[in-house]
Amino acid sequence: MFYCIRMKHYFTFVLLVLVTNIASVAHVVAKDWVSCFNEQETISQHGDFVEFSNDQQTQFVLFSDPENGCLIKHENGSDAEIGDITTSAYIVEVCQDTETERDNLLIHLSAGQHFTIQFWAVDPATGFPLLRYSEAWGDQIAPAGNEWGLDTLLTAEGNCLWQERPNAQQLLKTAMEELQNVAPVEAGKSEFYFSVQKVAAETISNWLSILGDEITLENARYADDSANAWQIIQILGKTLCDAEGVVLLHDKRQQTWFTLYNVPSGCTKVLNYPLRNMIVMDDQLFASMCVWCTGWGDYRDVVINLRTFRVRKLD
Repeated sequence: MFYCIRMKHYFTFVLLVLVTNIASVAHVVAKDWVSCFNEQETISQHGDFVEFSNDQQTQFVLFSDPENGCLIKHENGSDAEIGDITTSAYIVEVCQDTETERDNLLIHLSAGQHFTIQFWAVDPATGFPLLRYSEAWGDQIAPAGNEWGLDTLLTAEGNCLWQERPNAQQLLKTAMEELQNVAPVEAGKSEFYFSVQKVAAETISNWLSILGDEITLENARYADDSANAWQIIQILGKTLCDAEGVVLLHDKRQQTWFTLYNVPSGCTKVLNYPLRNMIVMDDQLFASMCVWCTGWGDYRDVVINLRTFRVRKLD
């Protein structure tokens, strides 16, 4: 009897947790979808798109046309295309543009395995839809704390963050121009050399401080005490289709930093093509390296001599 009561309370607790989680996620990723090339469908969203007054709220309309795909319009104004190959779309949220003090509409678009977010405003001169910002995205707007989370697009107070995203992307580009190698890697050969370049420790420290949460940092594992003569840091971007990175090598005995490897950005399949499973043993780095960096990427196990920078495939 005691076991049954405990199990009853347990299932009640689990049910409450599930309902709470579903309700929380549903607020973020609720999808009132429009299928772009099926029968005509329409969804709308009211907001202060023209001026901030409860009496002056107008609406954006997202709708499908079997011949022209998905379109968007403001009130009864002219239609605007959201993407020629878009197969479905949904309205995510309304946020306030602090520069114009008017609302923007955030929508999410799907086109096969390609996904995009768009922020729309109203052109004050014409009353027509005005695309303010567009960016490749994950397959949905996720809850807060995720790399595709709503909190990366809106503040908790409901302000738009799209104005900040191009600045962060440009910071990463500038950092990579300073940190990455110029010479390409001849990854098609069974043996080849990395063309490394020295980097000042102050340069690395400054960029890590500036980039902050805009990057992901990964470290190698060290198999033995002798491997502690080396430190390896992999810096990766987070923006889909623009998430390049770099692998930095610190020779502790010489107190010298090198750029070891440029990480290519991915797009439709993966975020990027980093060195995977990095393990340092003696003066060698064992890792899995992309040799054909497109789609999902084609990886091969390699060993890299950290003194000569010779790379050998471990077929």
